[in-house]
Amino acid sequence: MLMEVVSRENRDGYQDQIEQMHRLRHRVFVDRLGWKALQKADGRELDEFDNSDAIYLLVTDGARVVGCHRIIPTVKPHLISEVFSDFCDVRGVQRGPGIVECGRTCIDEERLTRAEARIARHVLMTGVMEFCLRAGATGFTGINPISVMSRYLRIGWNIRPLGIPRRMDDGETYVAVSYAVSPAALAAARHAYGIDGDIVVYRGGDTPLKQLLAAEEVRRGDHVSKEQVEQFERDGVIAIRNSLSGQAIEELRDALDELGRDVGKTATGYDLTVLRTAIFDGGNAAAAAGGATQHDVTSLTSVIRASGKRALTEPLHEQCAGHFVLDTTTWMRNAAVRRIALDSPLPNIAAALLRASKVNFCDDQIFLKSPHTIDRTAVHQDCTYFHLDGEQGCVMWICVDDADAKSGAPFYLRGSHRWGREFAPNVFMAQTRLPGSAGDDLDDIEERLSAFDTITFETHPGDVIVHHFRTVHGAGGNLSDHPRRALSLRYAGEDMRFRRRPGAPEQPHHRHSLRDGDRLDSRQFPVVWPRPFPEFRISSLYSGSAQ
Repeated sequence: MLMEVVSRENRDGYQDQIEQMHRLRHRVFVDRLGWKALQKADGRELDEFDNSDAIYLLVTDGARVVGCHRIIPTVKPHLISEVFSDFCDVRGVQRGPGIVECGRTCIDEERLTRAEARIARHVLMTGVMEFCLRAGATGFTGINPISVMSRYLRIGWNIRPLGIPRRMDDGETYVAVSYAVSPAALAAARHAYGIDGDIVVYRGGDTPLKQLLAAEEVRRGDHVSKEQVEQFERDGVIAIRNSLSGQAIEELRDALDELGRDVGKTATGYDLTVLRTAIFDGGNAAAAAGGATQHDVTSLTSVIRASGKRALTEPLHEQCAGHFVLDTTTWMRNAAVRRIALDSPLPNIAAALLRASKVNFCDDQIFLKSPHTIDRTAVHQDCTYFHLDGEQGCVMWICVDDADAKSGAPFYLRGSHRWGREFAPNVFMAQTRLPGSAGDDLDDIEERLSAFDTITFETHPGDVIVHHFRTVHGAGGNLSDHPRRALSLRYAGEDMRFRRRPGAPEQPHHRHSLRDGDRLDSRQFPVVWPRPFPEFRISSLYSGSAQ
């Protein structure tokens, strides 16, 4: 028997073996061990970590797959970090470029003789150490039954528990552990099991085995590096590239178009171009608001006109007939927005950037600027629009079109989240503060933007810009020939509490009974990271929540 390495580079040549592996895992974990949460109608066990980052170590006997491990670099989201972090309550989740997670380990004992099963077990144990050593790993982690871990202890491996052992539904007691990788550990396994020479084979990959883990690491997927976290904490904003798949972007693009057509029919949807024209040109602002009731537009119009503040628009030129529309809490009525907000890689990105052990989804807003739209977005700070209080908060801006300064990509004042100031929310179309709101005015900053360290990111569909709740930012009009359709998502870490802010917009779609100082955990603000288990889809719990 041999152990064959399957990575993203050679996976096409192992389709039959991968199929065998998934069916083997289902027979072991579902049929034999009774893990019903993993049950699939097609008899194939796989989860969200069976993605392009996964490396499979397959024990083969000719054409048969008789055992397997799944290897995931811990710099990427993996089973322990996303689902079973509570098993690491003593030493914490182990992560790093030299550490991999080894999981979904099983042997086809029912179809092997006792002697064959023993050999397969020895190849599994020895092979994972050989793979890690040859691939340059310094350690691997896993959640193992106590009975299995004892086998590794008997051959003298350096093993450290990461948390308190726990009994699971199958009646076994499991413990999260880390294993040190070393030539001595490999030699001990080979000696104990009478294995001479290498048993790990890597065929069909362009990357040498000794560089394989490094190659997996640079393909970052939804991983956030230490340097990116530090940049976010320093600047208050960062662009995370290729965070959403092409399919997700296509679904979101269709969703934004559909939601844009409904603006004027919902309680929170406004065509700001129509409203701005009515307010500043003496028209009927109440009629311009359509069916929206989030703001008392009649009173707001009086405040805006009395303030003497000018409308923020680009210099007028020919063919500037575009519109700027927005709406809020669209996730409660649109399935595509809901899936991206609750079940995409974005909650994990938020957890990493906020250094949070738990993440709540707070709300969303759509911002659609059609071609040749002169309406700017006034400089503002998001935190004072939200009925929230705390430091662990971020907003993700996802544009389904190519975006740059000309098309109205946002600009950010670097480091402004560390100014220690709160600015009053404004009406977006001008620097008029919302009635009754608290905080400093932003007029001086709006007029002197060139004096500040600003940054604009050029983005492509799939990229996500993440900024801190307190980062000051704004956006220009869309003077390009293509639309600028964007979704904004808000996430909060464990320090965030509910706090009703005077003057902040009311939220007609919100349904909760939270009081000032309460934790956010509720149906309105669901916990989206970590998930209860990999296959769990939070969005499915809200499928009947359309408003």
